[in-house]
Amino acid sequence: MPKVCKAPGCDRPVMKGCNLCATHEGRWRRYKSFDLPVREPAPVKVCSVPDCDRPVVAHGLCPRHYMVDYHDRNPRCARGAARDRRAHVQTRSEPKVCNVHGCEGLARARGMCLRHYSREWKRQHRRMQPRVVKPPRVVKLPRPATCHPDKLTYHTDGRCYTCYQRDYKRKVRAVARDAAGSTEHKG
Repeated sequence: MPKVCKAPGCDRPVMKGCNLCATHEGRWRRYKSFDLPVREPAPVKVCSVPDCDRPVVAHGLCPRHYMVDYHDRNPRCARGAARDRRAHVQTRSEPKVCNVHGCEGLARARGMCLRHYSREWKRQHRRMQPRVVKPPRVVKLPRPATCHPDKLTYHTDGRCYTCYQRDYKRKVRAVARDAAGSTEHKG
């Protein structure tokens, strides 16, 4: 049997990890009191179309009947506009064939089938785009080091790897020495 809310006069099931229902938990967090009355849920309205018992979404209609009504009322809507156009069109003309020699596909655009039209479009647009010529890639070759001409440069200042590491280690030792010297108290 599920646990029941500890609030006086409430028989709702409790929330997970709590002794109160969701309503009384929120009320306790906000007001530190259960005295406010519990609001009853609003009655569910039913669609106004006869023989339809779905809940109302807008204008007294369920989603299905609302969309049907919307499409009927809105002339810009695709289905409503198509319905109006069909009322005025009496007969359709005979389907046109692609005007490329030997092709029997249906003409879609500019008298051509989709395959031939897309080829033509690509051909025209390929000519319109300027060809981009990339400059040749420059490769930087290592040069002889300034400190040891027989070795190659390692760092941007022109030193070889050995000299760069030696100077770096000297800096690290000096910083460590300064840090240790500043922590000692001389009295």
